[in-house]
Amino acid sequence: MTKTRKIIVCGMSGSGKTTTAKVLSAELELPLISIDSNCFDNDWKKKPREEIINILSHILSGQQWIIDGMYWNIAKEFISKADIVVFVRINVFKNIINIIKRKLNHIFHPSEDTYIGNKKRIRLKNTRKVCNNRSAYFKKWNIILNELDNQTKVIRIYNTKMKTLLKTAEYIKSE
Repeated sequence: MTKTRKIIVCGMSGSGKTTTAKVLSAELELPLISIDSNCFDNDWKKKPREEIINILSHILSGQQWIIDGMYWNIAKEFISKADIVVFVRINVFKNIINIIKRKLNHIFHPSEDTYIGNKKRIRLKNTRKVCNNRSAYFKKWNIILNELDNQTKVIRIYNTKMKTLLKTAEYIKSE
């Protein structure tokens, strides 16, 4: 039987959060919950902050979960509910390549081009954000992660190769 586990996987757009969360979910046999699928409506408009907080409060009241993503502007309210936070921080060039590959996938595989009923948009906004805001993003997250009490373990991973993700899952299992 799986231990009670509450895990949040966070990192920049294109860092490999979803891949990491999927592997951990499968290896640890925990339900996977996508933040984006709960925080956007069908027109890709972000739901109001209070609605997001209510949704996340309900989701995080469960006994076991892996959350794919967390917005830093609401993270302080929820991150302490996790047993483990996995922070994905990869090389900036790999990060940009991941975003471009995702965009190309949206173009060449339109049948897989929906997410929560929305047509995925082909924009380079996130690519620019990765380049322009990377250091500010990591500073904000470091403040949040450093403020956590000893009840929440922080695991930082620097690549999303399968070998690393499986080792991370094994490490979590051994905790």
